[in-house]
Amino acid sequence: MSGSFAKSLAYVLEALQNETPISQGYNYYVISPYPNDALAYGHATCTSSLINSDCATCANYAKSYLITACDRGIGAQIELVDCSMRYEQYSFVGKKTTILILDWNYKVVNSLSQTLCRGKSLP
Repeated sequence: MSGSFAKSLAYVLEALQNETPISQGYNYYVISPYPNDALAYGHATCTSSLINSDCATCANYAKSYLITACDRGIGAQIELVDCSMRYEQYSFVGKKTTILILDWNYKVVNSLSQTLCRGKSLP
């Protein structure tokens, strides 16, 4: 992936991975800081029963899965048993979404939708 959205997305995914495990309540929102580029918005959470290191492991897994499964996607989300991660090219705070819940072995636990990756990034 290249271009302005790629730069914004890389920033958001890195922030979600690093900041969610140390944020209060394991609930972290971020917007890319590049106003002249295509903005990326992100949100990640972990369940409160996890310790920081387990939240970090889950966030790392979620980020890796989204990068692998949704290359060049303009939006994606994953809902694991213990954490979730989402990014978009638009602000989605407070908007209802459809999700696919997976366990650590990519097995579908609860399918609320077949949608995980959305579209391709703009050039």
